[in-house]
Amino acid sequence: MSALLQARNIARTYKLGSGASLRAVDGVSLELARGETLAVVGESGCGKSTLGRLLMGFDRPDRGEILFDGQDMAKRSSREQRVLRRQIQMVFQDSASAFNPRWTIGSALAEPFRIHKRPWSRQSLEALLDRVGLSGAFVDRYPGALSGGQRQRLNIARAIALSPRLIVADEPVSALDVSVQAQIVNLLRQLQADLDLACLFISHDLAVVRQISDRIAVMYLGAIVEEGETLSLLASPSHPYTRALVDAVPQPGKPLGAPLQGDVPSPLFPPNGCRFHTRCPVAQRRCSTERPELEARQGHRRVACHFPLM
Repeated sequence: MSALLQARNIARTYKLGSGASLRAVDGVSLELARGETLAVVGESGCGKSTLGRLLMGFDRPDRGEILFDGQDMAKRSSREQRVLRRQIQMVFQDSASAFNPRWTIGSALAEPFRIHKRPWSRQSLEALLDRVGLSGAFVDRYPGALSGGQRQRLNIARAIALSPRLIVADEPVSALDVSVQAQIVNLLRQLQADLDLACLFISHDLAVVRQISDRIAVMYLGAIVEEGETLSLLASPSHPYTRALVDAVPQPGKPLGAPLQGDVPSPLFPPNGCRFHTRCPVAQRRCSTERPELEARQGHRRVACHFPLM
C-alpha cells in the first residue's frame, strides 16, 4: 500500500502569555496508507488531538512537512487547498456541539455541499442518513432530538458527504455507552471497506483501538514512543510506557499490572533525555541525558527506547 498521508518530523510549539513555551507536538513522523486505520493513543495531554489538528490543516506545524498524496499541504494554492478540504474530513468527539441546534439535520448535511458548490437534493441527504443507519425522515428534525449515538452517526454522515479519502476521528466514541460504541466502531469499519477510506483514529481506549485499527502509534508528551501493527504491539509491547498502558486494561482472569508511579511531567518543562524516564521502571543513567530516536526494531515495529523490553 502506498502512503496517502505522511508527516515528517513535524513540531508545534505554543507561546503562552507568561512567556513559557508549550511543545505540544515535538518531532513526529508517521505514514498512513490508503484504506488503512492508524490509531494514535496516549494519556490526556500527550498531544494526540493537536497532532490531529495539524494533519487536518486546522493549524500549521512550526517545523517539518505534511504530505497528502505526495504533495506538501503547506505549498498548495488556494484552489488546491479547497479541493484538499473535500478529501480530508473530521469526526468530532462532542457530537452535540458539532451542530448548530437551530439548523435542521437536512441543513447541517447540506452545508458541505453548499460550501464546495456540489449538487445535492433531499433524496441524496436521505440516502446519506440511510447509509449511517438513520431514517431519512430525520432530515426535518433537529440535532437536539437525537440521542448521543444518533448524533455521532449524523456526524459521520456529514464527514463522508463529499466522498473524502481520509477521516480524522478524534475520540469519536469516548462519550458513548459501551453498546453504542460497538455500533459506531462497526459502522466506521463498514464505511471504510465500502468507500476505501483511510482513518486516523485518536483514542485513549485500547479495547476500542484493538477492534478498529491496523496499526497503533503511542504518544507520550508530544512524541511517538512506539509504533507497530495493532495485534503484535498489544500482545508484546516493546516500550515500557506501552507496556503500562496495556497492563492497565482490565481483562477477565488477569490481574492488573503495577500502575505507573508519579504524574505525567508538565509539557511546559519536559524532562531531559527520554521524557518517560522519570516514571520508567527500567530507566538507567543514559535515559536522563540522551533522547532515544524512534528506530526500527523488529518487523514493522518502531520504538524510541534505549532499553526496549522486546
